[in-house]
Amino acid sequence: MDNHKKAFHEEVAEKLIEQLKEGTAPWQKPWSPGEPGSSLPMNPTTEKRYKGINAIRLMMEGRSDQRWMTYKQAQAEGAQVRKGEKGTSIQYWKFSEERTKKDDNGKPVIDTNGEPVKENIPLERPRVFFATVFNAEQIDGLPPMQRKEQTWNPIERAEHILAASDARIIHSAGDRAFYRPSTDSITMPERGQFETADRYYATALHELGHWTGHPSRLDRDLSNPFGSEAYAKEELRAEIASMILGDELGIGHDPKQHTAYVGSWIKSLQDDPLEIFRAAADAEKIQNFVLAFEQKQVQDQQISVTQAVEQDQEQAEVLAHIQETHQNANPGYSALESWQTLQKTAADNGYEAVLRWSNAGEHDPDVRIEYRDSSGQVLPIHTELNSGDGKAVTCLDGQRVPGTSMTSDDEWQSAAFNSAIATMQSRNQTEEADMEQGQQLLREEPSSQQLVAEQWVLKQLEGDMQPVIGRMNERQLDTAYNVLDAMHPMASDNPFWQRHETMAEAMLNAPDDFEQKIFDAKEAVERRREMLHEQVNRPALPAEDSRIAEVLKAHRNNADAPREGVTELVLTHADVPLTLPMPNDWTGDIQVRGCKPDGDGGVEEAPPGKAEFFGLYAQDSRGLHFWVADADAEQQALELADRLKTIDAYAQTDEHEQAARLARLHEEQVRRDPSSTDEDISAAKESRKNAEMGLMLNDSDLQRRIAELERSEKQAQQSQAGEKPANTAKEKTWLAIPYEQKDEAKQAAGKLPNGQSALGFDKPAKCWYAKPGANLDNVKQWLPENQQRQEPAMKPRNEFAQAMKEAGLVVEGDHPIMDGKWHRVPVEGGSKGNTSGAYRGFELAPGEKGIPAGSIQNHRTGVKATWKAKGYAISESEKATFQADAAKRLEQRSIEREANQTRAVKAINELLAIAPQATANHTYLKNKQARPGDLKVVPADTSGLPADSIILIGKTAKDSKALREANPDNLVFTAGDLLLTAQDTKGDLKAVQSIRPNGTKMFAKGTEKHQNFHVVGGDLEALTKAPAIVVGEGYATADTLSQSLGYATVAAFDSGNLPHVAKQLREQFPDKPFIIAGDNDVHQEMIDGKNPGRTKALEAAKAVDGKAIFPIFAPREQSYPANLEPIDQEKARTNKLTPEQQEAINQMKRFTDFNDLATKSVLGREGLDRQVRAEVSLAIKKHQERTEQQRLEQLQTQQEQRQPRRAMSH
Repeated sequence: MDNHKKAFHEEVAEKLIEQLKEGTAPWQKPWSPGEPGSSLPMNPTTEKRYKGINAIRLMMEGRSDQRWMTYKQAQAEGAQVRKGEKGTSIQYWKFSEERTKKDDNGKPVIDTNGEPVKENIPLERPRVFFATVFNAEQIDGLPPMQRKEQTWNPIERAEHILAASDARIIHSAGDRAFYRPSTDSITMPERGQFETADRYYATALHELGHWTGHPSRLDRDLSNPFGSEAYAKEELRAEIASMILGDELGIGHDPKQHTAYVGSWIKSLQDDPLEIFRAAADAEKIQNFVLAFEQKQVQDQQISVTQAVEQDQEQAEVLAHIQETHQNANPGYSALESWQTLQKTAADNGYEAVLRWSNAGEHDPDVRIEYRDSSGQVLPIHTELNSGDGKAVTCLDGQRVPGTSMTSDDEWQSAAFNSAIATMQSRNQTEEADMEQGQQLLREEPSSQQLVAEQWVLKQLEGDMQPVIGRMNERQLDTAYNVLDAMHPMASDNPFWQRHETMAEAMLNAPDDFEQKIFDAKEAVERRREMLHEQVNRPALPAEDSRIAEVLKAHRNNADAPREGVTELVLTHADVPLTLPMPNDWTGDIQVRGCKPDGDGGVEEAPPGKAEFFGLYAQDSRGLHFWVADADAEQQALELADRLKTIDAYAQTDEHEQAARLARLHEEQVRRDPSSTDEDISAAKESRKNAEMGLMLNDSDLQRRIAELERSEKQAQQSQAGEKPANTAKEKTWLAIPYEQKDEAKQAAGKLPNGQSALGFDKPAKCWYAKPGANLDNVKQWLPENQQRQEPAMKPRNEFAQAMKEAGLVVEGDHPIMDGKWHRVPVEGGSKGNTSGAYRGFELAPGEKGIPAGSIQNHRTGVKATWKAKGYAISESEKATFQADAAKRLEQRSIEREANQTRAVKAINELLAIAPQATANHTYLKNKQARPGDLKVVPADTSGLPADSIILIGKTAKDSKALREANPDNLVFTAGDLLLTAQDTKGDLKAVQSIRPNGTKMFAKGTEKHQNFHVVGGDLEALTKAPAIVVGEGYATADTLSQSLGYATVAAFDSGNLPHVAKQLREQFPDKPFIIAGDNDVHQEMIDGKNPGRTKALEAAKAVDGKAIFPIFAPREQSYPANLEPIDQEKARTNKLTPEQQEAINQMKRFTDFNDLATKSVLGREGLDRQVRAEVSLAIKKHQERTEQQRLEQLQTQQEQRQPRRAMSH
């Protein structure tokens, strides 16, 4: 018999799950409008109601009397709990404790009355206490409940709250009420559609509960779609808050609108019993936030008037500034003109434009234009405006409008704003449609999609899941990790394994092996996440550009060098001259402008889309721009500009200046890339800001001048006011600011000299900090070292060590190592040198939610245990230190990974230098009837390699395996294997794939396959001459296609890389037709319903506006025999197919790609040529027709439309 008492949260959650199933949970019960405060539990002794989880817990008892008290409280009232009555447990937390204040010598501080001075110390580890309470129905001798007289009109009070909230409420036809985060607005049906006024206000207050979750208020996650589990969690918070508000105001509670969420609520509580505790706590915050409007209405009205005056003053200041800059602006480059253009465009759309100062960085636009609708609501659209040259870019939800960039052209500016308005309005309509669909999804089984994900992950775990993980995106990684996490604990009572009984049996037979697989998969997920977040490598310079950069750098570094032109210098000294007329004192800035002849033998800037050619202009030290070169296509001009900017960056004498310039260039390239996501752009922008900050912090001259200026200003102030020198933050300084004190801290910190707030909030670390330059004396009370502390809590690592010792493991040296990997250690009582103990411990990464945990095994005693930290709270300073250390570790791993990639590519180049060319006699090439092309073969030994090379060569595959195990830091190849290089669109080597004679393929460790490819039948120059870009998966397929078509093709290595390679090549060859020659994995589709070859080929073709083609085989070659029993996918997954079925599948595997068509099908090469040449010729023809049609349409448009003129300034 298990006498283990369940934890309080588990007990509450289990009972609540049963009530949810029965429809009797507290917030599922309706009550009519009437007496306020008559439903929620309260304590008659304190006259306060119970809150949070305690209120839910007591309401679950279903008592009709709302009074609850302890045994002693009942006795104090002269009453008595009846014998045999069972009490109900509640919990309460102590977050601070009163102590006697002590002086620096440790002695008590005494006040003027001779009494010790007391002080309240916040507890870093809040303490939980439990109490047992009884309901009034269980107590004899209590007087009847006395109801307080209602002295207000509940409808007026509810209306008062809505008005004071200043929430934007839109009434429209229909029967749906919802809050839309993107516009921060509530949509309600017309008032007349509600049966009674209280129903209207109950619904409105429910939506106001969602409204409180906006980032500017209580900041809950509202980004989840209808039907998702996370959305249901938010609905639970609003529903509990509605119940509390309904009781407080006396307007009743109607839960029937939210019954569709019950299934998701049950699942959430089953997965995480603590969810109801968090939901109840958040509901109390919502209720407090909403009711606070009653007390703050008058104050808020006063503040609104003050803010309006301040904002009007701010607009006047900004307008005066851009009017001043207009006086010296070049024609067409005026911030005032841009403002007037955007102001009129907004007015034409029915919106108001407002000028504001921007809080952006030093190199970002200094003016921000916001837009409001007729109700004064700020739109999710703004424009960043540079007051210096009038260039502007419009953003939606903080991201630039796709296809736009900084421009001073009035037509472009108007078009960008109109595009943002159209996108916003379309999105609003889509959200409404999604809500309709979401309501339907809620009525379906909430876990159906989760089950599909779980089954898929289990299937992958049967084999090697790591290659699959290597192709996942962020969303897929999150799903996979959640499924893997749900597999713990490895026990039959885990709901996960109860849902998958077949796999549970296999798991229980070998739990250690299965747990290792899960752990390895989790590690692969983390590695993939890190890889996706990696910054792009520094661009490599070709040899000739590297020499130019060296000469230019030497010239800049020589103060006594003659002031000869840069062009002359390079022509004289560089091995390969840069034949461009660069200014003598070129600053490194290059601009690309669309141009056209002005009719008088000159050149003028062309309107968007009407450029006849593109000019490059280089800036000198005076800020003037001089013509450098012309290009026919914009892409060609941008590439030349990038080349020059890269040369300039490498010619910098200061490494921090070099890093900043490369980061700026990288951000420009990412912003131009149409395939870049918002996350890519944000990451590039952040990298650029970090590099610029590094430049500023390491500019000794700048820092010296700033310090001198600050010192002189401070001395002047001190001489007048007799102040002490300020304690200024030299770097990002963490602060321990509780949420409720954030406004006080902001006010105390003040602003920096540039007008920005002196405080910032680090979202990943979830911690406030003082920015460099902030006066730390103003925020000293929040410095970590000034916080009052209780006795130090045991660190998670020390706590884990103690648990290991209790399990009989010997803990010594660096153990435990909390890196999530298994480690072997000795055990107590074991033989000398034994390692019969094993453990693994997990720490939390920056911003990661959860609790430090681990596993412990003592193979001598058979003890297997899991461990979780006790959940002690960590102080803000400790948290900040931990997060900073963790961030440094992640950064260090990123640096190490980049270094490893560079190291690997260097070693591969050394190997390729001594590797002989492949011949047609190689077994793999003979089997595939493929040409050797530029393939090479791994030599028999390493005698030709440098002495310090990390390359090792095994004579056989078995030898290579042993070498890898013994030398994990080296690159190991097998003699005789083919070497297939992978390059990027610049032609730079990025990876190498080895191909064994039997066709087994492997990429060298530390190299990068993603987005890289191999040109078959030539090089990048050969692709330029090809009439079309044809991309296949493997080398043999691409070579077969090249032989048939007579020109170069591309191998992307596998189906997952097809879309990425196609997009890269589309950037390189924007005017060529694209054909994606995909594999058709029909056999795989029969086994698990998926055809990755076909799916990814279609995806790639769609991404580049190309055409996907697939081989067509002779009858019965790729088809499943009709006389066999159809494939049961469940049997296929569990290897239970009949021998005949398995043989049929194996036969189908032989016919998937175009190489199989040429070498294995009865159709042979004649059939291949007939299919491929016809498909490719048709694609080329259609592309040419489409291009010609577009040219004619553009020509007609140019003739019909007005031709705006704008002078070029040089």
